[in-house]
Amino acid sequence: MKTFVFLLFTLCFYRAFAQEIKIKTDGQIIHIGTSKDTIIRFFDVEGDFLATKDKSYYYRQVYPVANEPKRLYRVQAFYTETNLPKFSGHSLNYDGKTLKYFGETVSYFPTGKVESVELYDELSYLIDTAYYYHPNGKLKALVYYEPNKTEAKSNFPHYLLYLDSLGNMLLRKGNGFFRFDYKNGQYIEGELVNDKREGIWTGWDQSKYEEFYKEDILINGKRYLPDGKINTYSAKTMEQEPKYHGNLMADIELLMRRVQFPLEFFEKYKKKTILVNFVVNKSGATEDYEIEGDYELSIKRMMIEAMQRLGKWTPAYLKGVPVRVRYTVPVRFNFELTER
Repeated sequence: MKTFVFLLFTLCFYRAFAQEIKIKTDGQIIHIGTSKDTIIRFFDVEGDFLATKDKSYYYRQVYPVANEPKRLYRVQAFYTETNLPKFSGHSLNYDGKTLKYFGETVSYFPTGKVESVELYDELSYLIDTAYYYHPNGKLKALVYYEPNKTEAKSNFPHYLLYLDSLGNMLLRKGNGFFRFDYKNGQYIEGELVNDKREGIWTGWDQSKYEEFYKEDILINGKRYLPDGKINTYSAKTMEQEPKYHGNLMADIELLMRRVQFPLEFFEKYKKKTILVNFVVNKSGATEDYEIEGDYELSIKRMMIEAMQRLGKWTPAYLKGVPVRVRYTVPVRFNFELTER
């Protein structure tokens, strides 16, 4: 009788849902037009993937447009309800998981007015002068991103100009008031001194918070919760990843060993990595499981059902409050065929 004995190896990492350009890799893939390489994905207002267009806030399509000297992809996003443009740009070497912006990108408000115009280099770092606008169409800010030729890291921004929606100048040449606006009304604002945050900055993200900076370094922060409590944090504790209560790798291995996979599964996917995506929500429960790749639905269902038996998690925290994060577990099966 032939049986399979296999070892399961896992590596784990997480992706927070806060301002970041990393693209989560679940969602629906649809072929449209004449190009079978076109990928359409749907998103909610928070920027999280949805399986279908129903209830989506916007949708994004990505398709190749050139192969030389590097493969270039066109990236376009549209508001679902109106089909007005939300984003337009290009990405280098799109792998289905990460967009690496290159060249000029344009973002739009739901009204169709331009929100920002930015320029990216081949490392997908902002360069040159970026233009930001208020919803009424008036110029909001000019930010110059100084190219960094010595290290592969984000380029240093110089805040050239900041104006309110009436055109009143509040900042010039890196000194004065500046407000960073994010999605869903989130923001943080305060004083810049020579392009660096200084003193107390106030913001809102689920609730009000304050942060104290010294030469752009976060010293401490306070989160004012709706129940009257105050959470404090530092630069080290501001962002905390979710934590699994137990040995995640060992528990996943044990769960997968108990799955009655068909023998042809091992022959077909021997030594291949299967990525399992799921969300750790604000309460520490897991949800929204997805298996990356073109695998049979029965195999995906087996793996998801096994993963759903994992134990409890402590949720991720951002600035003192729990947040939803997407967690990815790359699972690789190494096994040998043995005789009994």
